[in-house]
Amino acid sequence: MKKLILQDPKFGAIYNNELNKLQLTYSGLPTYYWFKDTEKNNFSGDGIGNAWSLILKDIPPTMLDGLAESTAEYK
Repeated sequence: MKKLILQDPKFGAIYNNELNKLQLTYSGLPTYYWFKDTEKNNFSGDGIGNAWSLILKDIPPTMLDGLAESTAEYK
């Protein structure tokens, strides 16, 4: 995490009380991973349920509507 933050000032960290640890942020927004993306360069979670989007270099984060009910089919 420290290496990412030093390489790109858009990355940062916040303390997540639920996880009881630091959480990586991008442009002030918390980051997450899609549980089905288990391989390198696997981005199948991009756009799922209109809630997840990739972090793309030099492009502002995409603000989506949030978790849609359709994400239930992916659990």
